[in-house]
Amino acid sequence: MFFTLLKYEFKKLFKKKSVWITVIISALCIPVSLLLNLTFYGVTIDTVRGSLSGRYLAVLKADIEQDRELSGRPIDDDFLTVLQEAEKVSEIGKSYDKNSPEYIKYIRAYDEANSYVFVMNGYGDTDGMTAETLYRTRAEYMEDEWDYYLLDEGAKQYLKALDDKNVKPFTYRYCSAYRVINQGISMGGILLVFAAAICIPGIFIEDKRTRTDRIVYSSKHGKTLVYGAKTTAAALFLMADFLLVAVMSVIISAPFYGFEGFDAPVQMIDPMLAMNFTCGETVLILAGMGIAEAVILSVICMIISELTSSGKPVIVTMFLMLSAGSMVTVEPTHKILIRLWDILPSQIAFDDSAFSVNLFRCFGKYFFAYQAAPVIYLAVSAVLVWVGYTHYKRYQTK
Repeated sequence: MFFTLLKYEFKKLFKKKSVWITVIISALCIPVSLLLNLTFYGVTIDTVRGSLSGRYLAVLKADIEQDRELSGRPIDDDFLTVLQEAEKVSEIGKSYDKNSPEYIKYIRAYDEANSYVFVMNGYGDTDGMTAETLYRTRAEYMEDEWDYYLLDEGAKQYLKALDDKNVKPFTYRYCSAYRVINQGISMGGILLVFAAAICIPGIFIEDKRTRTDRIVYSSKHGKTLVYGAKTTAAALFLMADFLLVAVMSVIISAPFYGFEGFDAPVQMIDPMLAMNFTCGETVLILAGMGIAEAVILSVICMIISELTSSGKPVIVTMFLMLSAGSMVTVEPTHKILIRLWDILPSQIAFDDSAFSVNLFRCFGKYFFAYQAAPVIYLAVSAVLVWVGYTHYKRYQTK
């Protein structure tokens, strides 16, 4: 009987135009944004060296080829020399045919790799840099970040121990697809907030609005199965909506970027991360965070709509959550609040939040936000579901 009720809830859900519009937007948002990014690939070229206006896709392909050319090389003195020599060649001003691959190659001068080294060097000047200086600067930058967030000595030692497990010098790996997919997953986390606000409140409100609650509540199966079916339908719908976005990110990225780099260290995405897992694992972790976000958002929206018998408070709550996550900055002195901010449902699918250095401490052990969030979400969801069920059981039709 439960699955019959679940099927009935999905049937009611997909009768609404707003739900279909939400699904269509979710399906198209990632392809459109990625295609726009590919069409207008961000290229900044010194006007002295020439202009590549209107050739964005060609530049993107050239950048990918250069990255693949360097992939597998240790980021050591020889690697830095290659980048520096290529930069010198591009500055000579040698005349190349602007339609030739050589023009794009030297005018860009291994732009992706140079940008990576620039970040790894703490966003500092890389001229004349040695590998020893590069890795020392990286370590100092990470320690400065730990100090900025007022981490205790235990947390610092934990992060340092994690980073010490990473093999150095790093091996440069081409992994552009996973950066793009992670961005798509993060966008999926934002879209979930809108989907929750628009689609979920009606699951409870619809029965009261159409007066079918009298029939539902008086059935022999009582309110327990009905409540369970409604909460399950809400969670499954949002999970499916998020997975739709994630899958579209993979499908649209593959033809352009390929899938090389699944086993590349996560430091190829962000050189300042201390953990020792792969780029492919980051995609799986962030996808897991998106699913966890879908569950807790479905519970929050359903409970608010059940308690208020209105969808407006849900929309306001989701808007405030989204605005707070993107506009409000929490100072490091507020240690508890800044950690809770990282696991805000609208934020957790972002790698900056999921892999934040603001560790959670429990029973003398340290956990990243992506490890703590599912446990906290589960506990909060359980409490909210119980509160909602208590109210649902006591509700009397008019």
